[in-house]
Amino acid sequence: MIEGVKGLRALGVDCHMVLPWNLPVASPWLELEAPRIYAPVEWWSYPADLSLAMRTRLMARVASSTAILARRLRAIAPDLIITNTSVTPVAALAARLLGVPHIWYIHEFGREDHGLNFALGRTLSVRAIAALSARVIVNSRAVGAHFADLLSEAKTRLLYSGVEVPAAAAVEPREGKTFRLVIVGSLSPGKRQEDAIRALSLLMRKGVASHLTIVGPGDDGYAADLRRLTAELGLEAAVSFVSETDTPYPYYASAQLSLICSRHEAFGRVTIEAMKMGRPVVGARSGATVEIIRDGFNGFLYEPCDPADLAQKIETVIRDPALRLAMGRNARQWANETFDMQIYATALQAILREAMGKRANAETMKLPIATPSIPPVIGG
Repeated sequence: MIEGVKGLRALGVDCHMVLPWNLPVASPWLELEAPRIYAPVEWWSYPADLSLAMRTRLMARVASSTAILARRLRAIAPDLIITNTSVTPVAALAARLLGVPHIWYIHEFGREDHGLNFALGRTLSVRAIAALSARVIVNSRAVGAHFADLLSEAKTRLLYSGVEVPAAAAVEPREGKTFRLVIVGSLSPGKRQEDAIRALSLLMRKGVASHLTIVGPGDDGYAADLRRLTAELGLEAAVSFVSETDTPYPYYASAQLSLICSRHEAFGRVTIEAMKMGRPVVGARSGATVEIIRDGFNGFLYEPCDPADLAQKIETVIRDPALRLAMGRNARQWANETFDMQIYATALQAILREAMGKRANAETMKLPIATPSIPPVIGG
């Protein structure tokens, strides 16, 4: 969302951000200096199956949230509204009430990556996404294929996000006796940080001196499981946990190789960040990761949930410094060219204009972008 707003503003688009009432405003949003609208953003996706009574209460809250947001949006008279996730219909419904074109930008699978189920069922919900939108953007081919059975090809657009990495952050890796690995991302079973820990254990048994840094907050229960696994394998000195950080870039910089172990990665921002830092990536052969990693060019793919295969691919990188440096250079160049901010913003603006029937130009376009970042709460 931040990079989308930043890129569009650079093209002269007047962007307003819609944030939930209880969302703390992080410093990157403050630095944007873009107007912010606060409103309830009710979810229609939940981790558990809901009873009929709970679904009824949920949709009542969705209706209430829609009415509140519509009143706030009416005051700025937007030309277009974007919903930046599949987990809430509130902005789309508000757009319909206001008679304003709407774009749905889907960044996740839902159940496969976050364990979320549409409260109204997948078929009805995805058909609503299509019906309420002039265009639907997907952030990877994998996500597009996941929803292709219910989304019109004529209405759907693929757009990889631009990823911005500070130029000063990209430094050459330091060589040493211990090979340094990093995995960045929220701690959750779907991210499978456990694969990285088990692969590290296999490497250490073979006498390959390695250290793994696990960066990211997340599920307390899963985090405890990871620490317990680390202890059981005798890896306390070889694994570091970093639960809170303002920026992941120093951890990429201190590593020689980055890992991505997710079973279902909808895009893989951390993969792009690592590559832009000049680090090759070893990732699970699933989801959108296969769209980013090319075997032997900018990293390696391993079989999902197979720590032995992951360890073998890591060892290949460790044993061949020349290959590692070449893949790092390839990764940086390819990621910088493919996930360029200006290219992304220009393509996004073209989709916006297409959705509006090319009636508006950059000088007059007002664009609220709505996103929720708060886990759903059931009850009340």
